[in-house]
Amino acid sequence: MIPARQNGSSIMPGKINPVIPEVVSQVAYLIIGHDYTITMAAEAGQCEEYIEKSVGISTALCPYIGYAKSAEIAKKSLKTGISVKELVLEECLLKEEELKEILKSEKMTQPMREKVMKAVS
Repeated sequence: MIPARQNGSSIMPGKINPVIPEVVSQVAYLIIGHDYTITMAAEAGQCEEYIEKSVGISTALCPYIGYAKSAEIAKKSLKTGISVKELVLEECLLKEEELKEILKSEKMTQPMREKVMKAVS
């Protein structure tokens, strides 16, 4: 039996409104909607576009060009509106092939312990 959480109908005394299951359903529908929205954006290529325009990708460059240079590139990108990728190539910090490999979304979401440890030491 469902515990009484909210009064039922005035016409039907003793009725229990199933508020908890209804709320759980609403939350589930919201999560499904968010998931679907992200899926559609990914299929349309919007996620890749956001990544390429993001100054945050400079973080992925730290193990390769160092923190100071990555921070400098990020600041310059914000100031000028030129993408991080363009600035890295413009300043000849990395070759285009290297940069593409480093900025692959699959690679950026996997741990890079060895490279980070080299950069720190």
